[in-house]
Amino acid sequence: MQWRYGESEASEWLLLTGFLIVCLLVEWMRYEAATYGWRLEPLLTSTMPIAVIALSRIRIARMLTFIGAYLGILFFADHLFRHPIYQRSPSTWLAEWILMAIMAISFTYAQYARRR
Repeated sequence: MQWRYGESEASEWLLLTGFLIVCLLVEWMRYEAATYGWRLEPLLTSTMPIAVIALSRIRIARMLTFIGAYLGILFFADHLFRHPIYQRSPSTWLAEWILMAIMAISFTYAQYARRR
């Protein structure tokens, strides 16, 4: 969708919404695995926004909105699913925030360099 209809705003919103739904499903899978005693790494979910930001040509404002929605989903899921194996540690939260900040800065710099 993004390659064929790259200039369409609907394709951008469809891509962003689809990946946020995938993030929700991965968080639900993590919770279900925790109820059976298995531990799935929480940083597994961080591949979703990295893929979106790396593969798409979204605008900077939408990219920041997407990262905010992604972190909001993680925060919501962490408070909704209460299981000791499922919960993220403070170091995992710090890694998520740092990773998203690095992605935002690098994407913004790449957009700026491309326009220059």
